[in-house]
Amino acid sequence: MKATITILILALVVFACHRKTVASSDNIAISNKPNNETKISNSEVVSTGQTIYTNRCGRCHGLKKTENYTTQQWNNILKSMIPKAKLNDDEAKQVTSYVMEHAKK
Repeated sequence: MKATITILILALVVFACHRKTVASSDNIAISNKPNNETKISNSEVVSTGQTIYTNRCGRCHGLKKTENYTTQQWNNILKSMIPKAKLNDDEAKQVTSYVMEHAKK
């Protein structure tokens, strides 16, 4: 009986501590393959980047208005924030595309 209760409590702790996942772009790949194969357009990359930016960056802090910062300022911000957000290479490229597209001109 004690073993069953212990296993149940352990299972609840593991389940409660499991990190919630946010829909991301793990299934989207940017391709450099010839034109006869499917490529993702820049607008799709930017749109996916906006989703990742909103979900992943907004999870920890208020979102910065992309148009308030220059591309150089964004480069500095992204250098420190991409590792903290644990973005993979594709997600980092997509978020970078999004913020650079909307950066102060």
